[in-house]
Amino acid sequence: MDRYKNVHLQLELEKSSKIICVAYKQTGEEHKFLVLTNIGRVCLQPTDKSMLVDIYYSSRALPELDISNYNHEGEYFIKSLVYIG
Repeated sequence: MDRYKNVHLQLELEKSSKIICVAYKQTGEEHKFLVLTNIGRVCLQPTDKSMLVDIYYSSRALPELDISNYNHEGEYFIKSLVYIG
């Protein structure tokens, strides 16, 4: 049996003058009991295009439990990170 079912992936290209990133959100049902959510960004390292930086957080919760406030805090933190270089 597969570990995750009904997997959904959302991608959004984020371009700024210094760095190119892809924001992502992945959700799936884990063992029919929990909903898994991964939210993050993967970015090209500006001075070495062969390197990526990936930062994300993962949450698992019962489907009926509203954890949107926690997800909002995690997304806000990840979006607040900036490249200094």
